[in-house]
Amino acid sequence: MSTIKVLVIGSVLGSFKNLCQKIKAIDQKHGKFEIVLASGDFFGPPDNSPERVQELNALLNEEIEVPIQTYITQGQYPIPPSVIEKVQERGQICKNVLLLSKSGILTTSHGLKIASLGGSYLPEKFYAKTSNSESLYQQYFTSMNLKQLVQQVSPSSSSNLNSLAVAKAFASFQFIDILLTYTWPTSIVSETTTLPTDFEPELAPQLDELVRKSKPRYYFSSNMNKFWEREPFLWTEENNRATRFINLGSFGDSSTSQSKKERWFYAFSIAPTQLSSVSQPVLPSTVSRNPFDSENDTKKRPFQTAEGEDDERNKNREAPPDKYPGHYIRDCPQAKPLVNEMGTKKPPEGYVCRACASDQHYIKDCPLAQSGPRERERPRQKLKEIQPDECWFCLSNPNLVKHLLVAIGKECYVTLPKGQIPPTNVPDSTSLAPVPGGGHVLIVPISHFPTLPSIPSDLAPPILSEISDFRAALTSFYAIYNAVPITFEVSRLTAKGGHAHVQIVPVPKRIKHQEIEDAFKRFGEQGQIIWEDITNDDDMDNPDLQKSYFRVELPNGKKLIHFIKPGAPFDVQFGRRVIANILEVPERVDWRICTQSEDDERKDALAFKEAFGAFDPSN
Repeated sequence: MSTIKVLVIGSVLGSFKNLCQKIKAIDQKHGKFEIVLASGDFFGPPDNSPERVQELNALLNEEIEVPIQTYITQGQYPIPPSVIEKVQERGQICKNVLLLSKSGILTTSHGLKIASLGGSYLPEKFYAKTSNSESLYQQYFTSMNLKQLVQQVSPSSSSNLNSLAVAKAFASFQFIDILLTYTWPTSIVSETTTLPTDFEPELAPQLDELVRKSKPRYYFSSNMNKFWEREPFLWTEENNRATRFINLGSFGDSSTSQSKKERWFYAFSIAPTQLSSVSQPVLPSTVSRNPFDSENDTKKRPFQTAEGEDDERNKNREAPPDKYPGHYIRDCPQAKPLVNEMGTKKPPEGYVCRACASDQHYIKDCPLAQSGPRERERPRQKLKEIQPDECWFCLSNPNLVKHLLVAIGKECYVTLPKGQIPPTNVPDSTSLAPVPGGGHVLIVPISHFPTLPSIPSDLAPPILSEISDFRAALTSFYAIYNAVPITFEVSRLTAKGGHAHVQIVPVPKRIKHQEIEDAFKRFGEQGQIIWEDITNDDDMDNPDLQKSYFRVELPNGKKLIHFIKPGAPFDVQFGRRVIANILEVPERVDWRICTQSEDDERKDALAFKEAFGAFDPSN
């Protein structure tokens, strides 16, 4: 496929049913679209009104048909807790609706690279320490969120520029195709003559670096419920690669009254960078100077120092062009927002907070809207426990992906996961995936138990013994291909339950054990994960294991364990996140973007079974 058709939409604000009807109509008239990208706020501000709760539940329960694969990001409001819980349990919001990470890159099956940074820019929260698992509950992004994304969109962050891995990374590096943020980078309003004078977007100077590093071909936002398509600008050092910036209006209800609905969708065709030719398409005549060009730095708004004073560049400001109406928006005295007694931006006259009816703050700053469920006395729907016939891992479930099964014992079975970490169907993949079929497997008890420690003591011995046998066999099998295993397990005592399993991922033996341990500790520190010592961790009767935990066993046999506090969020992708970065394939953190066709999955499963057969203890 040379090009794909993409539909980008503005803030939906909870109007899911109407949106799906509109998408169907647009697709029939202008399609067929391969994907839909939802910028801005898909869910809108916290709203516990019966009609909003009912519509959200209808989406989560798949009572609303979403016609096209849709990827959503976070806008200025936090993601509803029920949505995050659904994603953590099932990997998606509902059929055809996937939540992009707070800061990360998604590569679609078409090869399209999409980067997203969710949340609003709050200067007082920018340097707050927030774990990856907590970030979606927050309405803002942090310096750590931004740093992680900048590192991912850059060719390499390694200090060893002479290493073979880094050289390969540079050779195969591709810039971002599409970037999604709610907040605008400060420089985007420079070097343009088309910005409406009444626009007051949320700006963050820290985002300038993200744009410089990612050089997106399309950049979308949904801020202020206003439409603006900026003049394209070029990256001359990258063969005149062009960037187009589009801010979309809201599809759903807006707090601002307007006689005319702003344009809320944008349709276009694009060839993924990895498939497109080096020549650039013909550009429109209204190309502007690149506002992110380092040569123009003296004309840009200066950074503020810690004391709030402009740096020396402020003294040499240039006047705007003759045709520019008055002065730059960055210099406008009216553009400096009024603040209230809380130190937050004061809304314009006529605005009323929908949460508490105050006219002194926006709903995003409302203490009532930000309060927890107990403070708002919001009834929380009891989660339905997962039953064996609907469990992803139970053999009795007719929807189980059986073509990935590679071994079945008396008590457990072994399966390749969908979207395994080691890449198998890409050029030169053997250096990262030396084991036939990839080698990433799950060992799953056949009987349905939510966690390994929850298995009754009279039933546990044969199950745990067979898990141990499979692990030993896999270790010997991996060794033939100069690979060693990393084993990890997430044991969560949630109301919905789950199905106990352990994951084993082979990594090349050349990677030092200390590097692997350091990676888990480094990412653990970023995610506020506390590693603890535990004795007799193989004893399922150990009282310490009667808690929720994440446990990893390194190739040298060393074990690390983190106990998940009751009610505290946890990044269920943590194990994948660390291993993907160890293998230098950070784009493979999310299993959903690593899925293959059924034919390719069958090839991997067959290759693994044939190679593993001599080691399989179930034979």
